[in-house]
Amino acid sequence: MKPTSYVALAVFSVALAGNAQAYTVFTDRAAFESALLSYTIEDFESYGTVGTPDPFLMIPDGRDTLTLNHFTLSATPDAIKIWDADHSGSHNTTTGGTQFLYLDTDNLGYASGTPVGSTTTFSLNNAVDAFGFDYTGVFEPGTAFTVSIGSFSDNLALNNPEATPLFWGVIGLGSFTDVTLATSLDSGYGVDQVTFGLAVPLPPALWLFGSGLLALVGGAARRGQPEHG
Repeated sequence: MKPTSYVALAVFSVALAGNAQAYTVFTDRAAFESALLSYTIEDFESYGTVGTPDPFLMIPDGRDTLTLNHFTLSATPDAIKIWDADHSGSHNTTTGGTQFLYLDTDNLGYASGTPVGSTTTFSLNNAVDAFGFDYTGVFEPGTAFTVSIGSFSDNLALNNPEATPLFWGVIGLGSFTDVTLATSLDSGYGVDQVTFGLAVPLPPALWLFGSGLLALVGGAARRGQPEHG
């Protein structure tokens, strides 16, 4: 094989390695789900409620951890609640359902007089390469709402008006188990229909790119072979 062949193979390897932790972000649930090979949706309907239904009570009754069927939640401060009633724009998004995950730090915020955000991590039982969710009620002026997976981080749009459900999802070329949601100021918001699973292994464009390089390798190799009479 000629040196040009080695170069082509190296380029293909770098392309795959360079995209191993690349992420594609979705803001449309239908498009996200259509890109998945298999997935599970956690709608929080099969659990009892967690936490007081009145966020204005100065009772720090949110959980700092909660283990559910497919993942464990951990939050700072103690923000984890499961509710079955709407509040300040946060609500269920499951058709026919009532319950949703409410990440609530109002008790701390009202006690201090300053809005307090929260950081919540979803630790999945099994590695996935796709994760998404509906969210409502993120509308505190000046807040930042981010999702982080390893070194990857994305800023999410705020709900405007706050009761309008929005969707955020991501597909990566590498698998992961931990996803972290954080607000800098917003003291409570709803999350529902958490969707996670496996996507098609590689995007078609990358397969075409790889196929083209492999064809280049083959052509270079053939051109470099000695002719036999």
